[in-house]
Amino acid sequence: MNITIRTTSVAVLVTLGLALAVPVWSGEPVAGATGQRGKEVGWPCWRGPLGGGVVPDPGRKLVRDLSHAKLVWTSEDQLPFPYENNLGKHQGWFGGFGSPVVEDGRIYVGYVRPYGRDRFEWATNDVKRLHMPKPGEGLVRGENVIHCFDARTGKTLWRFASEEKMFWVPEGHYTCCVNSGIVCMFGAFAQFYGVDAATGKLVWSNCPNDKYKDAYEKSKEKGGYLYHGDTFYSTPAAVDGVVAIAIGADVHGFDIKTGKPMWKVKTAGAHKVVIPVLWNYQGTTYFVASNTCIEPRTGKVLWQIPGIWGTTTPCVSGEYYVCTGLRGDNNKLATGSTCFRVTPKGYEKLWSLEPDRIPGEYQSDGICGPYLFQESSAFKSLDAVELATGKMVGTLKGWRQIGYAPLSCQGMVFGGMYRPTHWELGKDGLRLIWEDTRAKTMPMSEGTSAALVGTRYYYRTFDRLVCLELAAE
Repeated sequence: MNITIRTTSVAVLVTLGLALAVPVWSGEPVAGATGQRGKEVGWPCWRGPLGGGVVPDPGRKLVRDLSHAKLVWTSEDQLPFPYENNLGKHQGWFGGFGSPVVEDGRIYVGYVRPYGRDRFEWATNDVKRLHMPKPGEGLVRGENVIHCFDARTGKTLWRFASEEKMFWVPEGHYTCCVNSGIVCMFGAFAQFYGVDAATGKLVWSNCPNDKYKDAYEKSKEKGGYLYHGDTFYSTPAAVDGVVAIAIGADVHGFDIKTGKPMWKVKTAGAHKVVIPVLWNYQGTTYFVASNTCIEPRTGKVLWQIPGIWGTTTPCVSGEYYVCTGLRGDNNKLATGSTCFRVTPKGYEKLWSLEPDRIPGEYQSDGICGPYLFQESSAFKSLDAVELATGKMVGTLKGWRQIGYAPLSCQGMVFGGMYRPTHWELGKDGLRLIWEDTRAKTMPMSEGTSAALVGTRYYYRTFDRLVCLELAAE
């Protein structure tokens, strides 16, 4: 059966089979590709401008058969491998899970690298030594990098490299955000940077957490980074000239032009997984982090849902907020994914799934029209759930295929882990209809997510940035 979907970004009905898709390419690059047409909404931060991975409709039909997607460019300049497990087949070092963000024709990717290395040449044994020291031992030098690409051509426009030659545990998030002409990165050793988005010049930097500020100063005296085994997975979001970042369970708001602190809000989140995302409700944008909705300019808490079990970024879009689950007695997981209907004035619980129905750790759910898409770690399945009722409308065995943060547009869900794959929700339920066997030549990178701006799809491979054209002919 086909499913009628009302998209969250345009007030029209689109009737189609709900598809789950990841990028593919068709051989040669597009001749004379010139980028997007007109002024489009960018992809300014993790999870995008509307929250929940929902992409504003580009106004042009996207390809339904993604084998017709065309390769526009592959970046000439190299990027580090995001994750150490990739080293089994690829020699090099790894620099974190920075996903691409896009604004005003530029793409920004954040990562860490060994000090003084423009090329990523470290052998596997050299990389593994970064994890060998015990806390308080092992001095390594490195730098935080923001890499800016031209979205039309994939050529490097500039690189910002931090003056502080400190090195954090490389599995950090490092995804940037951009607003008001400033691109921000929360880098190694809890250093926070604001850089001119056009030129790459440093505007401000700070260390917003006293605990890590003290450790940073001690390491600075030694001329390198004194490893102590901690890691951050937070990434900033920004709107209306305010940038927010979470450290532990605290969300800090800063003036994005100056880096000066504006407010601090305590949430109920855990150490690694509090990531502020943008929530657009009837034309006004707010921050949502863990269980808390925050007014950007003032830091006022608009609502805070008690008992949230947070092991991943909450999924919020339109009037729906979905968390990992709710806590019960003895602080144990009492429910699986739980959905609330939310407005800036409050929230109302709609439904909960059973406790085992939660996404994998660090994986974010995706919203597509009236459906929630989730990979269940316990059941090892991909599930489609009706947002209004919590009813399971489709399931497919096999997980770690949708990726860490899927996107949706025009009734399709885009994601992937290594193998570009295409699912469809039809009369027989969720089914695999296409799988790209060429993935070894251009695999999607683990731990990162893509950006869809207009009809252009940007994603990271193990060591490059790739752009695909998804507009139908």
